[in-house]
Amino acid sequence: MADVPIYVNDDSNLADAGKVFTMNFEVSSIGTTEIPVALFRNPSGSGKVMKLIRLTFSNVHTVTSFIRIRAYVAPTVTSDGTGLVEGCTRIGGTAGSAQTFSSPTVSANGTRIAQWVAPAFAAPTLIPLDHLFILDANTTLLMTAQADGTNRVLAGSLIWSEE
Repeated sequence: MADVPIYVNDDSNLADAGKVFTMNFEVSSIGTTEIPVALFRNPSGSGKVMKLIRLTFSNVHTVTSFIRIRAYVAPTVTSDGTGLVEGCTRIGGTAGSAQTFSSPTVSANGTRIAQWVAPAFAAPTLIPLDHLFILDANTTLLMTAQADGTNRVLAGSLIWSEE
């Protein structure tokens, strides 16, 4: 029997080295006004470059609706919000350097760099970011949400590498 090659991508190699992390968030009561839902920060002095691998989100509402998700860089943050727990995808791996929060307070969103839409009654929306968004130390990314109605619920996760 011939050897069968096994394909291993860069993300798998990074995960094996304990350099891939994830965070999850859920925000309820999203309405027609754009609100901050998650904050992702590469702190000053981390010595790491953070590369976003994948964003997944779901509009977990029971009526036909959509939620628009926007990403901004360099927001003006007045309160970080509630700290989120980040996890290393290598079970038993060490904690990463990122700081993540839900429901932050901002006085300015910053510069918009991306926008996506999460429809209701659909499978989770998977956005392969493929390391295209790179956060150097002392960089902050804000995610906001805005719905077409009231009392919408958004669940999401972000996966990134730290090198």
